[in-house]
Amino acid sequence: MDNGLEISDRVIPIKKDNYKVIEDIICRNTIYSMPVIYVTKFWGRYPLRVQSLAYRLRGVAHTLVEEDTDVSKVLKESCHGMNSHHGSIGIYYPGSSALYKIITTGRYEKHEEILLDRIVNIVCRYMNQQARDKMMTWEGVQNELLKLRYVSATEKKAKAENEVSEVYENFSDELEEKERTIKELNNRVIALQAENQGLRAKYEQVTEIPLIYYGVEDELYEGEIKDQILEMLHNQMSQVKKKTRKEHILQDILECNEITGAVDKKRKDIKRILKGYTKVGDSLKCDLKAYGFAIEKEGRHYKLIYKGDSRYLFTMAASGSDSQHGGGNLSAEIIRDML
Repeated sequence: MDNGLEISDRVIPIKKDNYKVIEDIICRNTIYSMPVIYVTKFWGRYPLRVQSLAYRLRGVAHTLVEEDTDVSKVLKESCHGMNSHHGSIGIYYPGSSALYKIITTGRYEKHEEILLDRIVNIVCRYMNQQARDKMMTWEGVQNELLKLRYVSATEKKAKAENEVSEVYENFSDELEEKERTIKELNNRVIALQAENQGLRAKYEQVTEIPLIYYGVEDELYEGEIKDQILEMLHNQMSQVKKKTRKEHILQDILECNEITGAVDKKRKDIKRILKGYTKVGDSLKCDLKAYGFAIEKEGRHYKLIYKGDSRYLFTMAASGSDSQHGGGNLSAEIIRDML
């Protein structure tokens, strides 16, 4: 049960005798842990196969359906017209991070499967973005196990220190090496998870009708291509004549698409990593690898290659002669060429 509402793979019919269930959801009097989908009728029929929708969203969302069309008239008064009606579909989220969504279904009359996929994708994308307790994820469990092993290793280290100094020194070196390895592997896991989320988001959008199509360029990190395009369009707005069709089209696209902030975060991260560096030590190497750079030593310099793409190659001195400007100049070059 979810706050009194059964979690099921079947639809929940809404009639005059139980319309308060959907009224409380729309008016936010009752909050459930999962989104609620409310499908209404038009001319006595639903715009899609409601049982198929309920089955595909089992354990992810509640599927409620309008069985008595007179319910819409009652909800119009009690919910101040915020309810879906006449064949539209309402999506009501449990938290305040996302607004209610009403989908009109007229243009999907002959494309029922596309409408069905769109509803499922919208709900699944929302649920994928919700924060989860670290112990409910594989990474969180692995990190807790690593902490336990670290405590055990520390206790062995103390015992070895008391017994033989030589054994302690060897064990200390081994422990430090293991800690570095664990940190690098954790950074790699985080990078792969971000890449996986980006691929999942692209896959889920396959059934949408896109405005433009992706080319052959792969995203170097999740949200990169979308943010770059929206940023360029935003800059273009200042050069477009006011009150023209071009301005209206650009304005509409920018209002309907939100920048994820991925590119801006990358800019801030590279500035932080390179700020005031004086030499390329283990800590700086670790941060650069976590950022996505492969590092190769060439004489008194290092080559930085981003995500294995040789088009984005940068040279970094092994020791920064000017700690005030060296890191700033390199981060500015990376931002200019890649971000």
